[in-house]
Amino acid sequence: MAEGTRGALKNQQDGSQKQQEMVHRQLENHQQCITAMSTRLEQVSDMLRSLVESSSVNTSEPRGHEDRAIQRSFRLDFPRFSGCDPVGWVFKANQYFDFYQTPFHQKLMVASYHMEGEALVWYQTAFNSGQFNSWESLVMAMQVRFGPSAYDDPMEALTKLKQTTSVAVYKSQFEALTNRLIGLSKKHLLSCFVSGLKDEIRLPVKMFNPVNLGAAFGLAKIQEEYLSAVKKP
Repeated sequence: MAEGTRGALKNQQDGSQKQQEMVHRQLENHQQCITAMSTRLEQVSDMLRSLVESSSVNTSEPRGHEDRAIQRSFRLDFPRFSGCDPVGWVFKANQYFDFYQTPFHQKLMVASYHMEGEALVWYQTAFNSGQFNSWESLVMAMQVRFGPSAYDDPMEALTKLKQTTSVAVYKSQFEALTNRLIGLSKKHLLSCFVSGLKDEIRLPVKMFNPVNLGAAFGLAKIQEEYLSAVKKP
């Protein structure tokens, strides 16, 4: 009986010792994990600090460095002008001047060098008579010579514009007119665009209540494709 009791106590002690050893190993493993996580967090913190410092250095550089870097990697060609679409040509020319920061006194020379055909003949005649002394004077004279007549009202044309062929062609005609108008609200432009669509396209588009021109154009294209598919035998 006594031997059995001693055996039971010994087994209990052995089991308790094993549990303590297991708990000790688990604590050691946890400590190792915590140490590893702390090391990793320090590494991440160092990386973030380095990124912040490098970002601060980059943002402190003058803007001119960034502009020159862009100019080295990207090239713009000055547009040629033969007499068609003076508004579009002037817009692209101004984009070029802004990009390359063309000096004021060089703009007229750069622009005249890229004229050809009827526009070049006109420029030579006007230049020889001393009509131009700046880029702005050239733009004004060009609008009179090659631009729309005084009787051409783009606002009137926009309100009368109707879709007669495809949605894409209608949108191109619409954009050609709106580019000549300044100050029209987005809501007004959207209303003009939708009202000019064909009835079988306009009514479904209005049902979806598009919020901008892009959405209205997308809906019109979808409806156009749907009608085309339905008409197929």
